[in-house]
Amino acid sequence: MKKIYSVILLLAVMLSSCTKDETDIMTDDNSNAPALAKTRSDGSDMVEYELLPNPYTVDVIQGVYDSYNVSKTIEPTDLYVRFLPQDSLQLIALKNDYDLELFDYPLNIELPEDAVYQDTTIPEGSFTWLYTTVKPDFAFPKEIPYEVIEECYIPAEDETISPTRGGIINVEEAAFLSLGYPLEEQEPETRGKRRPEGTIRVYDDYAGAFVPVKGVKIRCHRFIKWSTTFTDESGHYTMDSKFRFGPHYAIVFDNRKGFDIWGNWGGADCTGQS
Repeated sequence: MKKIYSVILLLAVMLSSCTKDETDIMTDDNSNAPALAKTRSDGSDMVEYELLPNPYTVDVIQGVYDSYNVSKTIEPTDLYVRFLPQDSLQLIALKNDYDLELFDYPLNIELPEDAVYQDTTIPEGSFTWLYTTVKPDFAFPKEIPYEVIEECYIPAEDETISPTRGGIINVEEAAFLSLGYPLEEQEPETRGKRRPEGTIRVYDDYAGAFVPVKGVKIRCHRFIKWSTTFTDESGHYTMDSKFRFGPHYAIVFDNRKGFDIWGNWGGADCTGQS
């Protein structure tokens, strides 16, 4: 008999340098649609979101090095781009043939938890803009409209500058500070050691208990820096990448075998806590 699950996902967001936090997430069968600067949150009300300055642009990182009189020419490590598929075949090609990690919203807006996004510039029922990063040598598909939004540079996790006077400067941290983003309240020795991990479970009505969700994709991002992984047999996950600043978390509804679990294209949004 097919089991019926109460769709209650528990995301145990635990950062390696922090105590364990748990967030209850309610999900349904509505896909998150993308947004540019404006979105409809409930089908009628218009909501505007500020497009935040991206601390990973080549110009920002170059400015960090220049401010410390370090002679280094910054070359892009990634391109922040968006695609506009014209049909389902192009959408599948972007995901499968080009192996892209697609986001259905701009990566430089703050996303409220449980919000639903719709790009107001796209006609209802049409395919919409999808955002991601690619390497500079990426071969763009000729048949799919795209736009290069920004040239970006993602510093190595421990990339630092050693000025003549003063302590060691972390490049990523300095880039955020240069744009006015505040540092999170951490002890200096723990900064840069945040590797998101946690456990995903669903409530099984028949068993009367929470059971692990195996093989589901978990995604984290902070602006255009993103990382994905899959839960193991115990529903546990650990990200490969470290995040110096708290990332945005999402459960992406396809598993490691490639099929959709709950029928949603986008992820179930959940904000990580430090």
